[in-house]
Amino acid sequence: MSPEPRVYAVRFADGITEELSLTPLGSGTYRLEESALIHDPINLGDIIAAESICEDEIEFVGVSQKSPYETLRWLIAKNLTESEGLPRFLERVVEAGGLWERALGGLLILHIPRSSAFDAEREFKLQMGN
Repeated sequence: MSPEPRVYAVRFADGITEELSLTPLGSGTYRLEESALIHDPINLGDIIAAESICEDEIEFVGVSQKSPYETLRWLIAKNLTESEGLPRFLERVVEAGGLWERALGGLLILHIPRSSAFDAEREFKLQMGN
């Protein structure tokens, strides 16, 4: 049986703590099931090393392995978040083998396979009518 993701309070060296969904992999390693918002160098699919503080709290040590995705973070205007083009664009991301996340309403986080020729900016403009 594979480990299930769960939410951990992840403490960073600067003293800031962020709650993140992680899958424990053993030996102090965890796979991110969502991207960090406070520390954007760690993203969905990354495997991190961390030290346990208590049952639901860990201290970030570093990234052990980057995810197979290139991560793009875009702030998009409210009118674009509500447009008919956004679902079409996100569908194209998934068709290209990618994943996506939305946070705080207008933060769009895209995860595009590093091996993909998918041009996210071009496709975004095409689907949004720009």
